[in-house]
Amino acid sequence: MVREFISKEEREVLDESGVRVVKPMSDFMSLLSSQKKEVRDISAQAVNEVLAKHADSAEYELNSILLDKKIDDELRGIARPDKSRHISDDIDSEVVDALLNAVSTRFNISSRYYELKAKVMGCQN
Repeated sequence: MVREFISKEEREVLDESGVRVVKPMSDFMSLLSSQKKEVRDISAQAVNEVLAKHADSAEYELNSILLDKKIDDELRGIARPDKSRHISDDIDSEVVDALLNAVSTRFNISSRYYELKAKVMGCQN
């Protein structure tokens, strides 16, 4: 639903030649990668306006999808939200939990790496 609302939105933006034109969302999204800063900035502002306009509807739609999944899981007796995905991927939840635990207990490695990189490149305060 929200995708259809957003696809119908039009805004006045600058095209590559610097002329103000009214374009649909799909067209001014492509202007976000323009070489010209003013074109990118005006296009980004238009994208933000459109997304902000439909944020409440998108939130409601997403919450409805999540509630539907929760109800389906309860009816099927699935205890955790990711269990059905594990089953379809043919992996035990315990393996996933072990992997998550191993990665999350070592978050400090990436932090130390970026601190060292900043130091080597002379970017530390």
